[in-house]
Amino acid sequence: MNEGEVVLTPEQIQTLRGYASRGDTYGGWRYLANLGDRYADDAAAIVGKDANLNGLNLWMKKGVENLWDDTVGKKTRLEKFDRVALQHFRQYARLINQNNGRLPNTRACPQFNLA
Repeated sequence: MNEGEVVLTPEQIQTLRGYASRGDTYGGWRYLANLGDRYADDAAAIVGKDANLNGLNLWMKKGVENLWDDTVGKKTRLEKFDRVALQHFRQYARLINQNNGRLPNTRACPQFNLA
């Protein structure tokens, strides 16, 4: 393990699986963020509720919403964003499990399939 590298224990992986199986995208990302996963911290901001966010986190969320609206339309975002976000979280959690608790690198995330 490299200095500063976040590696989840088997118990933490099991907890993460629980978030994924319950469909708790926000809770799962927050759990990982609290363990030191910076990517998860950003992801939690993007899927979080506006009332729970401020500053940069709210700005990131609104930026992603605007990108979706400009690309696929607001109606599609409202219908599909949560499902896509959950699939992304589940794939991320699956990669952590496959990597024996190690977080995915930045090259792995763009390879995720779309919902």
